[in-house]
Amino acid sequence: MALTKRVHLIGTGGTIAMVKNKKDAYVPAKSAQELIDNVPEVSALCNKKKRSIELSSETMSSIDSSNITTAHWKALGERVMSAYEKGVEGIVITHGTDTLQWTAQYLGLSFKNVSIPLVLTGSQIPIGQSGSDGIENLTNAIDVAGCLTPLNAVSVVFAHKILGYKNLLKTEIWDADAFDTPEYAYYGVIKNRVTQYTQHFKTPKKTMTYNSDWNFNTDLITPTPAMDPKRLEHALLGLDGAVIVGYGAGHVRVEQESLLEVLAAQSIPLIITSPAKGDFDLSRYEVGIKLKKQVIIASNLTPTYAQMKLQKLLGEKKTYQQIKNAFESNV
Repeated sequence: MALTKRVHLIGTGGTIAMVKNKKDAYVPAKSAQELIDNVPEVSALCNKKKRSIELSSETMSSIDSSNITTAHWKALGERVMSAYEKGVEGIVITHGTDTLQWTAQYLGLSFKNVSIPLVLTGSQIPIGQSGSDGIENLTNAIDVAGCLTPLNAVSVVFAHKILGYKNLLKTEIWDADAFDTPEYAYYGVIKNRVTQYTQHFKTPKKTMTYNSDWNFNTDLITPTPAMDPKRLEHALLGLDGAVIVGYGAGHVRVEQESLLEVLAAQSIPLIITSPAKGDFDLSRYEVGIKLKKQVIIASNLTPTYAQMKLQKLLGEKKTYQQIKNAFESNV
């Protein structure tokens, strides 16, 4: 007798749910249930001999993900928590690719003691259009959410890869293999309908919780050699924290019209990171040593994930030292 797993699909819109309107432009239109109905592979997946899936769905929104706001994030977190409290054993969220990385990071940082698979997916080509990658992505996402050996974590299933939310980055505008997690290994891969996990998460003993305390009064600032220190000072005015995207190894100008003097005068957490890959080390050069005294090092975190992490820590009213410890220990 097949074991039944309860999986819930939450639709938010995005390319995967789009159709062309009268102006020949893509707009989100399909509901979560219509996505399921458009993919016969899902029906076959839900009726395997060893495991069947009882699939339910709801449509939270039908928008282009470029229009996602923090209010949508909060509402999505509440929908996920509600489904969890009703006893579902896995959740799939369909989402547009443009802002999927931020939504995944919001959920990953907001949920603690994750005890069921929380899987995000989407596509580069709408379901219903020839050559859509959405069919494979949706089928694989539901399969991962209903797996007999559950991946109890927030993950993203895309192009046969199972990725985590940390450092998640959209690296391709149109290519089907659109996402990567620089400096972080994949959670697994899916080959010929067989899921192979490279990481495993134990089921936590504590109950899963959702904490929507965030402080979004931060900014992501990218200094350039041409930046006037006054412009940097103005950019930091009124913020509760900021992420500084340094050059190469994480440096900024420290001589002549010094940006360092502006940073030193701030009383808010300033996180320094770099868009480049490799070991993040400010102790190799004199410039970095001077800068190191005024900032918190984000190790190998991408700028966007560093900002999301900072916003969550600020929302939880963490002290400067607690924020510093969280980044330096990379927890």
